[in-house]
Formats: sequence, C-alpha cells, structure tokens
Amino acid sequence: MADVFISYSTQRRELAETLALDLSVVGLTVWWDTSLLPVGSFREEIDYQLGLADAVVVIWTPEAIRSMWVLAEADHALRNHKLINTRVPEIEPWRIPMPFNQINSAELTNRAAIIAAVDKLTRRRPLRPEALQTVPTRIASEKAILNSLALDSWQKIRSTNDVAELRGFLKEFGDTAIAELAQDALAAMSRAAWRRTKRTDRAEIVSFIQTYGDQEDASEARDILTALANQPRTARDYRDLLLQGVAVWNDWRRDNSIYPVLEGVDLSGQNLGGANLSHADLRGANLSKANLVGAILDDADLSACNLDLADLHQASLIRALLRNARMNLANLARADLDGTDLSGAKLNGASLGRAVLRNVVFSNADLTDTFLEETVFANVNLASTIGLDNCRHISPSTVDYRTQLRSGSLPLTFLRGVGLPDIQIDYMPALLNQPIQHYSCFISYSTKDQNFADRLHSDLQNKGVRCWFAPHDMPIGGKILDEIDAAIRLRDKVLLILSAQSIVSDWVEDELSKAFEEERKREQTVLLPLRLDDAIMELNEAWAAKLRARHIGDFRRWKEHDEYQKSFERVLRDLTVKKP
Repeated sequence: MADVFISYSTQRRELAETLALDLSVVGLTVWWDTSLLPVGSFREEIDYQLGLADAVVVIWTPEAIRSMWVLAEADHALRNHKLINTRVPEIEPWRIPMPFNQINSAELTNRAAIIAAVDKLTRRRPLRPEALQTVPTRIASEKAILNSLALDSWQKIRSTNDVAELRGFLKEFGDTAIAELAQDALAAMSRAAWRRTKRTDRAEIVSFIQTYGDQEDASEARDILTALANQPRTARDYRDLLLQGVAVWNDWRRDNSIYPVLEGVDLSGQNLGGANLSHADLRGANLSKANLVGAILDDADLSACNLDLADLHQASLIRALLRNARMNLANLARADLDGTDLSGAKLNGASLGRAVLRNVVFSNADLTDTFLEETVFANVNLASTIGLDNCRHISPSTVDYRTQLRSGSLPLTFLRGVGLPDIQIDYMPALLNQPIQHYSCFISYSTKDQNFADRLHSDLQNKGVRCWFAPHDMPIGGKILDEIDAAIRLRDKVLLILSAQSIVSDWVEDELSKAFEEERKREQTVLLPLRLDDAIMELNEAWAAKLRARHIGDFRRWKEHDEYQKSFERVLRDLTVKKP
C-alpha cells in the first residue's frame, strides 16, 4: 500500500517523476502510473491504488485542469478527505477547478509544505524543519528509476521470441516488478518448445534442457532423458519388447512417454490385438496377416506399410498415416478411421463394413473390390479414388452431403450401390449446383442384339449417362408399350440400334415414329441411330430412307476394342450437353 498517490496529466510526466523521487527520499511510499503492470484492467488498478493511498497529491497544470482522469481522481480524493492541491507557477489558485479550489494549494516547488501536508494525512512523525529544508528536488530513488527503466525496456521486447533476449532482461531487471512478466513469457515459450520436442529424440531433449533448464518442463525432460538411457534404442529393441506380449507392451507404454520406433520391422502374423501403438513409427513395417483387432493406432505412421490380410476389426486409426500402404484383403470392419490419410493406399478386396470414414484423405486410394456394408463416408473427397465402380456392396452405406459436394460426379454403380435412389441420382447435379454433363437416353434394340446393348448401356452408365432400356428398367407387370412410350418421352435422346434383326422388329418402327414425334414437339434432335451391319442401308422402306438422311453411328466392328471405342466416343460426344 502506498502512502501517496500522485495524480497528474501525462503531458507533464516529468513533474510527477521528480515529486515522486523527492517524496521517496524522505521515506514515503509513492504510487504513480509507472507502477502499472501491462496486465489486467488499467482503470481497475488505478481505482484500487487510489482507494489504498492515505494522501492524493494533485499536480494542477493547464493540461490537468482539462483532464477527465485528473478531475475524477481529485473528486475521489476530496470526497475521502485526502486531497492535497499543488500547482505550477502559471496556475493561480483561482484557476483550479471548483470545488477543488476550496482547498488550499501549494506551489509544486514548495516541497516542505507538500511533505508536511502528507505527514498530516499519513500521521507520520513530521521531519524537523531543518531536514525539510535539505530535501533535494532531483535525488533519484534507485528503485523507482530501476522500475521505470525496466518498464521501458519491457515495452520494447514484450513480443519477443528470443530466449536470450528474455534472459538478458531478467539478468538486468530481475529484482523489479516487471521481471514477473518476463518469467511468464519464458515459461510460455518453454511449454511451447516442449510440446514440439519429440519424446524419442535424445538430441532434441538435450537441446531443450540446455535452453530451458531452469523451467518447470525441464524436470519432465530430464526424467524422460534418464528413462531413455534404459529404454530400447533400435527398432529391433522395440520389436523384441512388443513380442513379449501385448500386456507387457501396454504396461511399458503406460509408464513411458516415448513414441516407439518400429520402422521396417517384420511383425507379420503376430498377435497384436489390443496393442497400444499410438504415435508409433511403423513406416514400411510388415504387418501382413497380423491380428490387430481392437488395436490403438491413433496418430501412428504406417506409410508404405504392408497390412495385406491383416485383421483390424474395431481398430482405432484416428489421424493415422497410411500413405501408399498395402491393405489388400484386410479386415477393417467397424474400424474408426477419423482423419486417416489413405493417399495412394491399396485396399483391393478389403472389408470396410460398418467402418467410419470421416475426414479421410482418399487421394488416389484404390478401393477396387472393396466390400462396403453400412459404411459411413462423411466429409471425404472421393473424386480421385480408384475402383469406386467396382466396390462390392453387401448392403447400403451412408454418403453424406459434404462428401457428395466435395466429390462431384461419382460412378453411377457406386451411387446405386450405396443405396441412393435413381430419382436422387438424377437430380444430384442440380442439388450440388453442378451443370448436367450428359443427356439421358432410351436405348431401342432387338433382344437378339442383347450383348451389344448390354455393353453400350454399361459403358454409358460408367460415363455418367443416365440410360433406360427394357431388360434393366421395365417394371414387373408394367404395360410394355405404355412403359416404352413413357421412357421415350422422359428421356432426352433415343439410341436406335439398327441391325438385320431389329429392322424387322414390330417395336422398332413404332419407337422410331415416337422419336420423330418427339423431335417435332421439341424442335430438336432426339433420335441417334447406330448400325451394327449394312441392313439399314439396303432396306427399301420410307422410314429407312428418312434415317439414312442423317448420320448413323457405325458399330459394325464393335467386337474389336479399338474400333468400338472410336465409335463409342462419337456417341458420347453427341450425348454431351454443350456449354452455352
């Protein structure tokens, strides 16, 4: 608690400083705003000190009489009967604001009068008159000066990240009130550095101790360094410890804050069910056929690891790195892969039944023949994932809106496999604010050309073209002619497969007439004829002549892969919606 609180305008700081030093010389404790620490509430601290002081000395200057702060502090002092008015020569007593001018004032240079007034309020034993005459006006209090210098220095370095700079400050100003702030800053830097320090890296730990040896975290660092001296040093040492049994391994992990290094070790076929392998370095390790049921692999690095045929049922792989890992035929049923990185991983034939795939990175991951059963895809991007059209769907899965939005156009076989209804698939581009890329179409053909129709239908579906033809979409018990008529009207285009068999079909001519009728109504091309032989070119019918007047896709050599692909690309181009 200070004896004296000095109230003044900051524009005349030097007046307050010399007065504070002179009062300190005669044994009075003084509070003025250089004692403020750069923490907490400025206003609250001033109110607190103002209330504690026995005397409040107000220095009235032209600036002070206009200062709301000085006026407020003077009002507090007056109401609590501890106001001492002082003034500079240019301020006459009558210029002191009312009602404060009702209290006698002394010129600021009259230190004896000021000290006597303070003694009266603080009930100190007054100094002898001769002692008052010898009070110097500019004798500095060493502590006050040091605090002032420390505050100025701290303002310059308070945002520093340089440990040496903080230690230099503490060496010079360690006995001041400001030193506590520097100690707090150093402690915060120590905590941040310790969080970044690898618990398995002896060199990093030693470096930390050398830099922050006097900080609280250094105690834990020294304990770990001591433990490391008696701990496994190589991947083989860690492997030998793990092979002593999961119980022994888990007890050791519980007692040691060390991240084990098992890089490149051979653990194929081992029973590691329930093992705590979190944060483990397992890069390039061989875990094929290993039992990892219920294992904890959170934050583990399994990049380029071999997990073929491994059993990871109910394992936790949260934030694990599995980049370029081999996981063919692995069992990941009910596994938690929240935040897992599967970039470039091979999961051919793996089981992901009821697995949670939230925030997973699937960049170039291969899911060919992967089994899905109530699998959850949440907030993932499947755009570059390989083999989605070949996934094996045991039952529907969940693909949330964020996944659909991030992934864009996905294979229809995948979307149907996870259980999305056709109506939702049809409207998905609109729901995701994506332009429609292809026209929908109805395939008209003779059942004797079934093989070609199946191939064309499958290839178009895989390219994102919505197709309809009787064997796949005709409702059981539906009226055949009515269903076909509705299909033609609802689709954008009609692909008419022309062959020696189809041109004698009763349906083909009827479907052809419906297609021509749609063209008249829509005033745009609807019919896209495709021929498998030369029969249409030789047919002497009016409708055949009308067809020959337009381009007919040539699939006569459709059984030859390259020729089929060239003709198919032309059809796909004709079914592609032109951008405006």
